[in-house]
Amino acid sequence: FCPTRCAYCSFVSNSVEKSFHLVEPYLEALLAEVDSAAELVRELGLRIKSFYMGGGTPTTLTAEQMDRLLGRLNDKFDMSHTVEYTVEAGRPDTITAEKLAALRRNGVTRVSINPQSMDDRVLAAIGRRHTADDIRRAMELVAAADFPHVNMDLIAGLPEDSPEGFRRSLDEVIALGADDITVHTLSLKKGSRITLEGTRLPAVEEVAAMLDYADGTLRGAGFAPYYLYRQKYMSGSFENVGWCRPGGVGWYNIYIMEELHSILSLGAGGSTKMVDSARQRIERVFTSSTPRSISSGRRRSGRTSGPSGPSMRTAANEPSGRKETRPMAYSLKEINDAVRSDPKGFVEECDAAYARKIESAARRIADNRSCSRIVLLSGPSGSGKTTTAKKIEARLEEMGIRSHAIS
Repeated sequence: FCPTRCAYCSFVSNSVEKSFHLVEPYLEALLAEVDSAAELVRELGLRIKSFYMGGGTPTTLTAEQMDRLLGRLNDKFDMSHTVEYTVEAGRPDTITAEKLAALRRNGVTRVSINPQSMDDRVLAAIGRRHTADDIRRAMELVAAADFPHVNMDLIAGLPEDSPEGFRRSLDEVIALGADDITVHTLSLKKGSRITLEGTRLPAVEEVAAMLDYADGTLRGAGFAPYYLYRQKYMSGSFENVGWCRPGGVGWYNIYIMEELHSILSLGAGGSTKMVDSARQRIERVFTSSTPRSISSGRRRSGRTSGPSGPSMRTAANEPSGRKETRPMAYSLKEINDAVRSDPKGFVEECDAAYARKIESAARRIADNRSCSRIVLLSGPSGSGKTTTAKKIEARLEEMGIRSHAIS
C-alpha cells in the first residue's frame, strides 16, 4: 500500500485511499504467513542474516499495526544472528514520531527514506503529494529517533528534472546525513503512468550529466560504490548504483543479488529464492500479487531452475526427508517412466507448469497492454484454449485489469 501511486511505478502497490478496507484483513493474512514461514525456517535449520520490509510503503500502517507485525516477527523468528533490520519508510507523508518509535522498539537498525527528488515540481510530476520540506521534517524525526543507518534514493531522468535540479537534490541528500545513497536511473516500465501517457523526459545527455555529477560528488563526500544493477528500458541504458560511507553497507542489497543466499519473501508479489548450493540449484516461489488474493488465502506457485533445466519432484526421499529433483520428462518414454514411477508427482508437476504458463501469459498482457479492457478470443476445438482463456481472464481480474474471454 502507498499514499498514492508514483508515475514511474509498476510494482505491486495499491493506493491506500482506494483500498483502505483491505489493509487490516491483509495484515491478518500476513501475520498468519509469518507464523507458517517461521515454522518452515525452524524445520530447515535456517538462520536469518538480514530482514528487509519493503513496499509499497510499509509506514502506511499505523504505529499499532506496525508494532503488531514486527512484534509477531520478533516473537516467531530467531533474530539473534541478524546483521541488519531494515524497514522502508519511503514516503515522508507517512512518517511520524510514533511510527519511528515503534520501529526502534522492535529492533529496526536501518530505515529507507526515498525522496527521488528534492524539487517540488518533480515531486508533483511523479504523483507525490508531499513536498521537499516534508522530506526535511521526516529526516529530522529520523535523526531524533537515532537510527544507526539511513538509506536515501534519488532517480536520474524524472519528468520536469534537469541536471541542475538533480545536482541540488543530491547535494541536499548528502547534507541530510544518509550513509547509504542509491542513485537510480529511470526505468520505463510498461505498466507505469509515465510510459502509458508518453510523458516528456530529460534527454539521454542530460541523464548522463546527472550520473556523472553523482559519481564525482559522492566520491568526494566519502562514499564508495558497493552494488550495481541494470534493468530493462532504462533511460540511456545506464544503471542503478548503491553508494555508502564506511560501515554503511546495506547487506540485504548484496544478499538479494549475489545468488548465494536464500531469500524468504512474505506478502503480496513476493518472490522467494531458495538456494541449494550442494546441487547448484535455485528454486523460486511466487506469491499472488494482489492484497485481495492474499487476504482470501491464495496459494503460491513455484518454479525450479538449475544446471539441468526445468525439473519435477520424484518420490525418492533424501535423508533429510526432502524429495529429489530431476529434469522434467519430455520424450514419450520419459513421460511413461515418470507416470509409472511417481504418477501423483508427475500430475502435480504438470498442473504447476500449467499454472505458471497462465501466470506468465497474464503478466505479459499486463506489461504490454495499451488499453483499459482486454478481450481474449479462442476457437472452439475442444483442445482447452477456451478453458485457458477463462483462467487468464480470472487472473487478470485479480490483477485489477478488466478482461473478457470469448470463444
